[in-house]
Amino acid sequence: MRPVKQSALVRLALLALIWGSSFLWIKLADRGFAPVEVTFARLALGVAALFPVVAARREALPVPAVRGRRAVR
Repeated sequence: MRPVKQSALVRLALLALIWGSSFLWIKLADRGFAPVEVTFARLALGVAALFPVVAARREALPVPAVRGRRAVR
């Protein structure tokens, strides 16, 4: 087995902190907001965090495969 790099452990710890804290924030937000508002806020924060990454990488946003077609007939 290869030894684990120090930077990998730091990134794993940061990921665990972010992942675990999201449950705490949801619990705290649930006291003052409706579930729909909490869901919308999480989606908006996700877009706000990921859109600059996509813009910086200059990647195209995904295009739906069924553009112009009705999903339900």
